Amino acid sequence: MKSGWITKTLDQIAENLDSKRIPITKANRTSGPYPYYGASGIVDYVGEYIFDGDSLLVSEDGANLLARATPIAFPATGKYWVNNHAHVLKFDDLTTQRWVELYLESIPLDEYITGAAQPKLNQKALNSIPIPLASVQEQRRIVAILDEAFEAISEVKANAEKNLLSVESLLAQRVDELFQCPAVQQAPAFLLGELASFRNGINFDRHSKGQSVRIVGVKDFQQNFDAPTDDLEWVVVEGELSLADRVEPGDIVFVRSNGNPELIGRCLLIGQMSEPTTHSGFTIKMRLKGASVNPRFACHFLKSTSVRRQLVEGGNGASIKSLNQGTLSAVRLPVPSLDVQSELVEHAETLKREAIRLTAIYERKLAALDELKNSLLAQAFSGQLTARQPLRVAQPQALQTATPQFTAGVIALAYARHVKQQREKTFGRVKEQKVLHLVESIAKVNLGRQPMKDAAGPNDFQHMLRAEQWAKQHSFFEMVERGQGYDFKPLKDFDKHLLNARQELGPHLIRIEEVIDLLVPMDSQDAEVFATVHAAWNNLLMDGVEATESRILKEARDSWHPDKLLIPEHKFKKAIELVRRKNLIPDGTGKYVTGQRALL
Repeated sequence: MKSGWITKTLDQIAENLDSKRIPITKANRTSGPYPYYGASGIVDYVGEYIFDGDSLLVSEDGANLLARATPIAFPATGKYWVNNHAHVLKFDDLTTQRWVELYLESIPLDEYITGAAQPKLNQKALNSIPIPLASVQEQRRIVAILDEAFEAISEVKANAEKNLLSVESLLAQRVDELFQCPAVQQAPAFLLGELASFRNGINFDRHSKGQSVRIVGVKDFQQNFDAPTDDLEWVVVEGELSLADRVEPGDIVFVRSNGNPELIGRCLLIGQMSEPTTHSGFTIKMRLKGASVNPRFACHFLKSTSVRRQLVEGGNGASIKSLNQGTLSAVRLPVPSLDVQSELVEHAETLKREAIRLTAIYERKLAALDELKNSLLAQAFSGQLTARQPLRVAQPQALQTATPQFTAGVIALAYARHVKQQREKTFGRVKEQKVLHLVESIAKVNLGRQPMKDAAGPNDFQHMLRAEQWAKQHSFFEMVERGQGYDFKPLKDFDKHLLNARQELGPHLIRIEEVIDLLVPMDSQDAEVFATVHAAWNNLLMDGVEATESRILKEARDSWHPDKLLIPEHKFKKAIELVRRKNLIPDGTGKYVTGQRALL
């Protein structure tokens, strides 16, 4: 402890108001505006209050006293009610109250807690906790430093947690898109009942006498794809395990029964087993017949969102939801060629590996932030933060949108959205440019373009080429010449980069997807006309000219480029009407499209 500081027990610096607490059973509570506090914070709102003012509440009992998953000390202010699961402490100074709150969060309380089954911090033990005290002025300085740092840490942590959650959803979305590609959609589909046999798992109890075997149970599923063979439990079954009840490499096992319907239909792929292994009575085993279906392909498909929804909605029963063999047999499995199946499996598992990498990054970041917070608390209460000093909390870097990498991500996302609607044949360089222009003008994302009037609409050809060059160098994609146009060609690392791109697009993703989805149904000429009308409209507003329909038509068709006169006028009128109907009217803040022509 720093020289000049003193130590006092908690009862010497705070008044304990526990005697004023009154518990109310839920049945006897009257709903109202006042918070009703328990051991971990607000648990209800009631119609009356027993405390009015500021106090510090400290958990009296509960497993969280040891686990510390949530704060055990938290402030209450205004009018509120407290039950007998939280101590109530009143301080003369709010700075000292906050000081004690932070200190209690920084230290383990194990030596003050009694009870194993139900941990308890009684009033006597709470009062005996020694608190290191600086002067109120010094407390105020240190608390201000900590609060500022913790606010920054919380912001960074919230972003990391949001990114961590989005990795899983983005992975699921992209895998779903893989299995909606034309090669799968156009392949012949068969009922699982035609392709496989099914068998329910075995039942056993602690009195069974016979062979010891490994068993796949519901707890082994979680988010796993492959069965965790080395971690499976051993059980004793009655007699010898029959061959029919064994699982073999290539089998797929489903959760058949569970109280949580969201767990129904989760599946695992069985790999090589070194010991005899079976599966529990809460599961169903599927064994493919013949060699026309790659088990890994089947398992990926059966984990897709649409199939999972079908299986969950097909569950029956009351308190115990269950899946039966009939529901599984009715699922239709598309069966493309084995080469296509293998290619899709490789794509899906590349995505999974990338998701695991990203998850590890965010988990390390969260752990580092927790360590930083603990380190700051340790420094604070040892007297090392007595003067305001710069605290370096890693803030998220501002999102750089005007880079070739970011633009390449937008282009790839546009292609993926076209594939999803089986419209990829309409996606060439004309649409590519129109997507980029409208992402800037409608989604308001600055890609660093300098658009110019061109025969095909508002273009920045060199900007697009830089993005394409980056994409090709990183095995993302390339544009391949085809007669008078270009086709988009995914390269070997397309899926990995697309998953990263969805992450990098971050807060702009939804707006960008909305712009892309606007263009997906259009052919190249309709997209060209739409983007030209939007750009011409914006130009008029920036020139201070009223944007009437006749002026928009003149700017977009007559004055844009001679080639525009080859397009019927009614297409421009249709585009103007669409802009109005979709409420996408320019506001004059988009980029001005100059009269200089891009060289194509």
